[in-house]
Amino acid sequence: MVIYQLEHAHGSTDEYCGCVKMLGLYSSLEMVENAIEKYRNICGFSLFKNGFFFIKRYVECEDALEYVYFVELYMHDKEYDFEHGEFMQIFASEEDANKYAEEADLNRFDFAKGGEIEYEITVSKYKINEMEWRYGFDFD
Repeated sequence: MVIYQLEHAHGSTDEYCGCVKMLGLYSSLEMVENAIEKYRNICGFSLFKNGFFFIKRYVECEDALEYVYFVELYMHDKEYDFEHGEFMQIFASEEDANKYAEEADLNRFDFAKGGEIEYEITVSKYKINEMEWRYGFDFD
């Protein structure tokens, strides 16, 4: 099954700090386009109307899904000056996602060995065709 992960990016300027936000997971390109039209009218996203893009993800499942489960690597330094999340895998069932997270080999990440970066593997549940950011963002 194909799932479309909608994201929005905006670059850094003298006034703004750039970032990428995950906006939702959608079952079709039509649903992605509908969501983009709604986001373009929300604070923050409306300032960067061309920052939308999607990533095509594949879930091992034949049936339509209401939810999917992301396994992600979250890392940060002790002061949270550095934070980063990295997608690892997507699953149709929470059980499969948890099993994958438990068996993930963190030794493959060289940065984790020095102890300066703290890390964890998380499992997050996302509803398909639901907007993750309803109120937008500002730059204060």
